[in-house]
Amino acid sequence: MIKELEIHQHGEYRTRRLVLEAWDWIKMTGIHRHGDVRHETVL
Repeated sequence: MIKELEIHQHGEYRTRRLVLEAWDWIKMTGIHRHGDVRHETVL
């Protein structure tokens, strides 16, 4: 339901894109390997 609503409202499935962007950022910064828990966001 969220997927269809986002596609209707934004022309894309925003949640998927934002999650994938966040995951790429986590992998790029290496935070997941060092156990460094930060409360930062890319948004």
